[in-house]
Amino acid sequence: MLGRIFPTFTSWARSAYEALPPHRKVEGVLTSRETSAVGKHFITVGGHRVEVDWLTFDTLKEGESLTVRCSRSYKAIQIERIKNLVE
Repeated sequence: MLGRIFPTFTSWARSAYEALPPHRKVEGVLTSRETSAVGKHFITVGGHRVEVDWLTFDTLKEGESLTVRCSRSYKAIQIERIKNLVE
């Protein structure tokens, strides 16, 4: 019985810890977009690989300047485009 409860509790505790602030802030240019073999979508911004959902993956283009707020395991929470002042 304890063998079933402990993994469930640790999974729940890990998820709760991940959701708590402080969140990571990544800024930079979107340099690549990748899809893993299991169907997860990732973008690379400022040298960090960030997991995003499929809609965000389809919307963003390489070369855009972004500010990404993400969880401790680099899952995107909020993404903002940075407008270039010089065009």
